[in-house]
Amino acid sequence: MKPLFREACIRNDNEIHLSRREFIKESTKAAIGVAVITIMPLSNTGCPMKREAEDAADKYYISRKSKLLSKYKKTLKPLRPVFLPRFGSDLTDTILEEVLKEYEALTPDLPYIGGDENMMTEFLIESAHCLAIYRVLKPRGKTVEDIGEIIYEMIEARLAEVPAFILYLYGLFKYNRFYEKRLKEQAEKSQERRYAGDFVFNFIEGKGEEFDYGLDITECGICEFYKAQDAVELTPYVCLIDFPLSKAFNRGLVRTMTIAEGAEKCDFRFKKGRKTKEGWPPEFLRRG
Repeated sequence: MKPLFREACIRNDNEIHLSRREFIKESTKAAIGVAVITIMPLSNTGCPMKREAEDAADKYYISRKSKLLSKYKKTLKPLRPVFLPRFGSDLTDTILEEVLKEYEALTPDLPYIGGDENMMTEFLIESAHCLAIYRVLKPRGKTVEDIGEIIYEMIEARLAEVPAFILYLYGLFKYNRFYEKRLKEQAEKSQERRYAGDFVFNFIEGKGEEFDYGLDITECGICEFYKAQDAVELTPYVCLIDFPLSKAFNRGLVRTMTIAEGAEKCDFRFKKGRKTKEGWPPEFLRRG
């Protein structure tokens, strides 16, 4: 979850002007789409496991705060065209400054789920990017639909800045045996539920012509993080960024349900070269 990120991919290109080596290095930290999570029974604030997780979060996120802010700031600069038609030049600059400050304030609240050892960490970080935008625009009168559309356009704008051959190479990477092996290992490890706020998912073997491989996410860290941040309504919109990512990387994503919309799981199915549907406007708005 260019995590959005990280896998959303997104989560995948936090800095627009990267060299090929730098881009691939950053991209490999991300993996697949988005989902929801189980909180371990740690109601006792004195629990050693909870203190250990909090200490790990402090070491991981706080120690990287400067780097995370620098990356996010570089990501926001090329996205001004998304804001300009809606807010004008001066207000856009003000909003972007506020978004950066909001992200800085959110960083310590991100749950620690294993740091660099967990490929889903990038998606949590990317979700904080989106949440910062929501926190700044909601008080300015923007609806969650407005904000969802802005976030979707921002992802498209980020992807448009990446050279086509880089997108192609990254797409190929998603279908090699080493990547699939890592996904399987991460899926098995997720079942341990070692960290509160982590993702839990199963790797689904491909079935001939139907799909190459899939993921069933049964517990999603982003949903739980947004719940804790009183931003549940944003979650279905953040899930939509998986579609422009799939399109850019030629991954052929098909997904029929998400936890964010009330389902028991998110069912990701990928097939290389299959056409990815447009994610905007979302079906849940068309149904409404």
